Order: sequence, then structure tokens, then C-alpha cells
Amino acid sequence: MLTWRQGSPERVRAVNPETYVTPAAPPFLLEHGALDAVVPVGISIGRAARLEQAIGRDRVELVLLEGAGHAGPEFETPQNVQLVLDFLDRWLK
Repeated sequence: MLTWRQGSPERVRAVNPETYVTPAAPPFLLEHGALDAVVPVGISIGRAARLEQAIGRDRVELVLLEGAGHAGPEFETPQNVQLVLDFLDRWLK
């Protein structure tokens, strides 16, 4: 059985969201649980770096939630919800 990495390069490119990032992309807020056992934290770190190259460091925010796993309750704390709302206010007002 082939893994997605061994498949067609065209298909891999087509499903990679980074393929569609242009300098006109909106600002990004990326949050990732530092203890995520499902999706490696390096995925978000790399994605943030590539977004910074495309749209600028000032338009990308990466938050690594200490102690959080994949979709843990740390994402729903009042402090984190406020962080998300502040990000939206900063870019949508």
C-alpha cells in the first residue's frame, strides 16, 4: 500500500493547503497543542515559516499551547478564546 508521500507529486501538491498560499492571503493564526500525539507540532511550525515567507512575519501568529494534546480543552479556555477574538479584532476591524 502506498502512503500519501509515495503517491503522485501532482496529487500531493493538489491536497497541500500551502499550494494555494499567495502574497494576497489573509493573516493566519495557527494554534497547535505542544503535546499533540496525532499531528506532529513540526507541521504547524513549518507551515508558519512558509506562510511568513509568503505573506510576511507580521501577518502570521503561531501559538503552541503548552500541555495541550490534539483538540484538548486548552483550546477552549477563556484566555485562548480571548486570544482568538483579539486576533480577529486586530485584522477584521
